[in-house]
Amino acid sequence: MNRNFSLELLERKKEEFCLREIIDSNEFKYSQCLLPLALGVKTDGGKYVYDLTKMHNLLIAGSNDYTNNYDNVTNIINNIILSVLYKVKLEEVELVLFDTVKQMYAYKNISQLYDYEDIDSGIERVINILLRLVMIMEKRYHKYATLYVRDIEEHNAKIVSENKDKYIVVIISEFSCLMNNSNKSKEMEDLILKLSKFGKAVGIHLIFTIQNIYKDVITDKIRESFLSRLSFKTSSAKESKLILDCSGAEKLSIKGDMLFLPSTELKPIHLQCPYVSTKEVERVIKFLNKQNLLTKTKL
Repeated sequence: MNRNFSLELLERKKEEFCLREIIDSNEFKYSQCLLPLALGVKTDGGKYVYDLTKMHNLLIAGSNDYTNNYDNVTNIINNIILSVLYKVKLEEVELVLFDTVKQMYAYKNISQLYDYEDIDSGIERVINILLRLVMIMEKRYHKYATLYVRDIEEHNAKIVSENKDKYIVVIISEFSCLMNNSNKSKEMEDLILKLSKFGKAVGIHLIFTIQNIYKDVITDKIRESFLSRLSFKTSSAKESKLILDCSGAEKLSIKGDMLFLPSTELKPIHLQCPYVSTKEVERVIKFLNKQNLLTKTKL
C-alpha cells in the first residue's frame, strides 16, 4: 500500500525515558501480546507496547548522517531484545542475531539464542543459517497441514506443552553491510524474502536495521516484505518517504525521536525511544543467569 501523505509532527518537551518505565507500566505488565515490544513513550506520555506477532516484519532505519542514530538504533535493538527476555518464557522463543556492527554482543550466550554471528563469521555462515531457517519454516508448514491448523498460535493451542513450536526472532543489524559486501547478496536476499513472505504464519519474524538509506538497499521487494517500519531522523524528506512512504522523519530531533508505522496503521505514530545503558543490559542478563533462566539450548 502506498501511503502518500505528509505528517504533521507534534511539538512536545523532549525527555529521556528509561526502558524500566515501560517495563514497569500496566501497558507492558498486563499486555496480552505474545511477543510484546516496549517501543517507546507516546506524545501524551502513554507507554507504547506492540505485538511483534501482529507485524509481518520490522524495518528500522535512520540516516547515517547523524551519529546519534547509531545510539538510537542500538537502544531500540536493546529494547526489543530485553522486552522479549522480560516477558516471554524461555521455552517459547529463540533469537537469531546477525551482529554486523557489534551492537548485540552482550546477548551472545543467552539461552534464547538459536545462533549469534558477527561480521567476521562470513557470508557463507549467514546463508547457511538462513537456509536452516527456511527448512524449519517448510517443516512447520508440512506439520501444520497434517494437523489441520493454520498457524503457530493454533498449533500451540492444540499441542501439549513440550511439543509446542517456539517463536523465532531474527535480528540483522545494519542489513546494508551484508548486502554491499558480498557477491552472494542476491542468494541471501532471496532467502530473506522467502522467510519474510511465509515466516509469519509459522512464528518466524525478521527485524532489520539500516542506516545507509539507499534505493539499492531498501529495494521495492524489501519494502513490500517489511510492512511495519520505524524511522529515526533522516537527512531529507526523500529518505523519509523511502522508509515510511511519507515525509516527516526529516523533522525529528536527533535524540531518541522516532516514527513507528505498523502494518495495521495508515499514519506513523510519534514515539520517544527509551534509553538503555550497557550496564543495564549486563545487569538484566546477570540477573536472569542467577535465576537460572538463561541456560543455552538449541532448537
